Amino acid sequence: MKHVALPIGVFTILAFALSWSINHFLPELIVSGLNVKEILTGFGPAVSGLICYWLFGTPNTYKLSLTGSRPALSVGIVALSLSLPLLFLAKPDPILWAGFVLTQFVYTLGEELGWRHYLQNAVAPLNGWQQAGVIGLCWFLWHYAILDDPTTMLTGQSAPAFIGIPLMVGLLSLLSKLLGDIVSRTQAVFLPVSLHYIGKVGNSYMLLAVFGIVMATHIYFQKIARTNRPKSAKSHA
Repeated sequence: MKHVALPIGVFTILAFALSWSINHFLPELIVSGLNVKEILTGFGPAVSGLICYWLFGTPNTYKLSLTGSRPALSVGIVALSLSLPLLFLAKPDPILWAGFVLTQFVYTLGEELGWRHYLQNAVAPLNGWQQAGVIGLCWFLWHYAILDDPTTMLTGQSAPAFIGIPLMVGLLSLLSKLLGDIVSRTQAVFLPVSLHYIGKVGNSYMLLAVFGIVMATHIYFQKIARTNRPKSAKSHA
C-alpha cells in the first residue's frame, strides 16, 4: 500500500488544486455555446493524471485508451449517448442545448481520464474493492473543488456530515467498482465517460438505454476473456 499512496495522494491534491483554481479564478467564458471554464475545471483530474504519469512513471497496467480494443463499438456508444439528449430532449434553443450537452460530455471526459485512466492504473496493485474505495474517496474529496457541500450531489439537499459524507463516499465507491470493472475489461475510457455523462444530462430512460448497452459490451468482453483463457488456467480454476 505504501508504494501506491504517494502517487495517489499527489494526484488527488493536484487534481483538486487545478480544478479549484480554475473554478475560483477563471472568468466565465462561453464560446459557441461551450462553457470553456466548466470544461477546463473538469480537466483538472486529466491534467493531474498526465503529470503523475510523468512524475511517477506509473505503468498503464490495464492498457487503457479512449476507445479500447474495440474502437468502432466504443465510438458508436459515444455517438449514441451524444445523440439521445439532442434528439429526444427538445429545448427552446437547440444551439444552446447542443452547447450544454457537448460541454457536459467534454467535462466528464476530463474527469474520467483522471479517475478511470490514471487513478485506475495507480491503484492496480490493490484488490478490486480496495481500488474502488480509494477512487471513491479521492473522487468525493475532489468535488470540494467545485461544490461547497458535495453531499448535495445526491438529492440537491445538504445532509449532516456524519451521514452525507460516508453515504457519498460509499456510493462513489460502488460506482467506481462498476466503472472500474468496465474500463479494465474493455480498456475503453469512453464507456465510463458515456455512462457518467448521460447520467448528468439525460433522463432515466436514456440512462437505462446507455447502461444496458455498456453492460452488454462488458458481458461480451467477459465472454471473450473466458473463451481465450489458457486451458491450463481453466483446469486450475
